[in-house]
Amino acid sequence: MCTGRIDPGWVFQAFSCGVDGILAVGCKPGECHYVGGNFQAESKLGMASRVLGYIGVDRKRLAFEHCSSAEAARFCAIVTEFTSRIKELGPLGQTEGLSPEAMKRKLRAARHAAESEKLRWLVGKHTEFMEKGNKYGEVFTQHEFGRLLDAAIMDEIAIKEMTALLEEKPLSVKELAKELGLAPPRVLRYLSALMRKEQVAVKEIRDRSPLYALKSEVC
Repeated sequence: MCTGRIDPGWVFQAFSCGVDGILAVGCKPGECHYVGGNFQAESKLGMASRVLGYIGVDRKRLAFEHCSSAEAARFCAIVTEFTSRIKELGPLGQTEGLSPEAMKRKLRAARHAAESEKLRWLVGKHTEFMEKGNKYGEVFTQHEFGRLLDAAIMDEIAIKEMTALLEEKPLSVKELAKELGLAPPRVLRYLSALMRKEQVAVKEIRDRSPLYALKSEVC
């Protein structure tokens, strides 16, 4: 009934099922029957778009537009333009240069990140942080909030990809760094956080290097 009901996780679930583009069309500003549902949808899909960009998927594959139910011609124009854009981009992964296996792994990590409590909380605080500020009274600009969100997305995606790799087999810091394209110190920082949460543990030592695995695999 309202685009505000859209969950960011649905975006990545849909891409994982094989769609090449997603277009959401909501009420025009000030015309939402649920007051601010369209603004909530714009914030959620804006976060999903940032996640797409971080995993290497062209952000033009996801779009959100405002349109009144009385604007049939505009609706047709929006759909036609979006369809042409997706046809030009081609199948998901083609423009991005990602293999089906890599795309599957990244979309899985993206979905888990988008559904995480941390990112959901941040998106929910978007309006409050920009209008009233945080608990310290600091009011954020759009740019500042975007940087905060980007940092959280970067951390969540890396952690979700890391746990997906450790599900398959135990890996060392260097091996994880190579797979994820991250610096070893950053990988170690994420591993330390996961170990504190008792989600990851050392499985064995190989050539003086600890091999890490999910706690369930160690037990």
